[in-house]
Amino acid sequence: MKIIQTTSLTLDQKQSAFELWNSEYPEKIGYPELSEFENYLDGLSNEEHYLVVDDQNQILGWAFAFFREEEIGSELSSIQKYREKDLVYFCWMN
Repeated sequence: MKIIQTTSLTLDQKQSAFELWNSEYPEKIGYPELSEFENYLDGLSNEEHYLVVDDQNQILGWAFAFFREEEIGSELSSIQKYREKDLVYFCWMN
């Protein structure tokens, strides 16, 4: 596994992040459509994305930091089955 840091996501990476987001937050703040999730991401500024990928470049976890209303915000999403098996721990401090 490795961590990739980027300031923007490709369409495939957005799709994976969208799926991770909805698996983490399906009822309260999930997005029914990828376009709605993209609108959310477009509303952020100065974001940094961190992708945990396996040897086949499959995204196992995704986290990001961003500025919102002059405050630093952060989110953490990971595939539930990996988190339960303690395979993906990913965090940072601002």
